[in-house]
Amino acid sequence: MELVADTNIAIAAILRPGTTRSLIFYPGVRLYAPEHIATEIDSHRTELARKSQLPKEDYLEAVQIVLSNIPITPVQDYQEFKRDALAVSPDRDDWAFFAVALQRNCAIWSNEKRLKNQNKVKVYNTMELLELLKTK
Repeated sequence: MELVADTNIAIAAILRPGTTRSLIFYPGVRLYAPEHIATEIDSHRTELARKSQLPKEDYLEAVQIVLSNIPITPVQDYQEFKRDALAVSPDRDDWAFFAVALQRNCAIWSNEKRLKNQNKVKVYNTMELLELLKTK
């Protein structure tokens, strides 16, 4: 199963062990993200490191480990889907996640309810993804 992981999913996996982190490494789940996910996470580095309660080195290692399992899609690979993504995305800031989903013809994994306010790209929250994986 291929999915586009939004930034908050990656952040949840970085901050603490649990269901989200386990799903990031779940066999049979292949995740992708747009190019700016690493920049977005890095822009909140100080706050996220504090929230993780990890020493700086351990926090940086957690970021590296999580992002190593979420291949970054270069913007040139999904740029041609920008217009359609902007038309679909309930939030202009999330257009790149929709563009990668359209480019890869897959769903998005996000716990942001507003991303479901469209009917072009399937969006699974963590609980829905767990249920879906149980049936496979």
